[in-house]
Amino acid sequence: MSNQKARANDYAQAIVQAMLERWQSALMTAADALKSGKSDVESALPKGSPVELLNVLKLMADRGDLDMIKDVASSLGEVLTGRGAAVKAEVVSAA
Repeated sequence: MSNQKARANDYAQAIVQAMLERWQSALMTAADALKSGKSDVESALPKGSPVELLNVLKLMADRGDLDMIKDVASSLGEVLTGRGAAVKAEVVSAA
């Protein structure tokens, strides 16, 4: 890999890490705000949170899953890196 490509990858990873941390922080803040009595997901999010995050929280609210916000925040990094829990699979082959 060229030096320029390696540096570009470093910058891309830094951007993704910053986005991940921003989302995790906002989710934790929202979870704490909702637990302490705020009833509206929009007011529970920090100012300047991405609209996509608000949409996710509204979906979670519609499905009755707001109690899972901290679990989602914790799982974001695993999903992003593909390092989630191992999945057991059985492979059957004719050969």
